[in-house]
Amino acid sequence: MFKQGSTKVPLNRIGPLARILDVDAVWLLRRALWEYQPELWEALEGTLGPRVTSNELEILGALRTATDDMDPRLNGSMGRKKIEELAVVLTR
Repeated sequence: MFKQGSTKVPLNRIGPLARILDVDAVWLLRRALWEYQPELWEALEGTLGPRVTSNELEILGALRTATDDMDPRLNGSMGRKKIEELAVVLTR
């Protein structure tokens, strides 16, 4: 019923459900809030800033290692294109 959208996931069950589904709890909570309570989601994102998932932290760690912690910039559209190419590789 959750998958079909006929029943909402109770927000207090996000953590246990994420563990059962083997997905990041931050990611699942972000998705649920974005879908169920977009105004609350916008307020939280605007106030607290974006939350980073454990997978995103791992990617960031690899980037820091690969760049010797040099704080690289995207350098415009070419940098963004390279990030998009990386995202395609990571999601295959």
